[in-house]
Amino acid sequence: MALQNKGRRWLVYALITTVFWGIWGALIEQPEKAGFPATLGYCMWALTMIPCALLALGWSGWRLEFSGRKVALGLTVGLLGAG
Repeated sequence: MALQNKGRRWLVYALITTVFWGIWGALIEQPEKAGFPATLGYCMWALTMIPCALLALGWSGWRLEFSGRKVALGLTVGLLGAG
């Protein structure tokens, strides 16, 4: 996939994210089998999101964009992901 088309760059990032989620989902059982509590696995996953969020904020010039639509879409994605 060519990254020259900025209009579709989001799709590349979405596909990479999906692949890594699949890898994480496949491998998360291994620590649990060794006695590592599942809750700590999720905590570690949450902590690994902090550098990703900082990287994304850095790319956006350290500014957050707020609009009703964006907040609603973010809430919907978060709630559906948690469900």
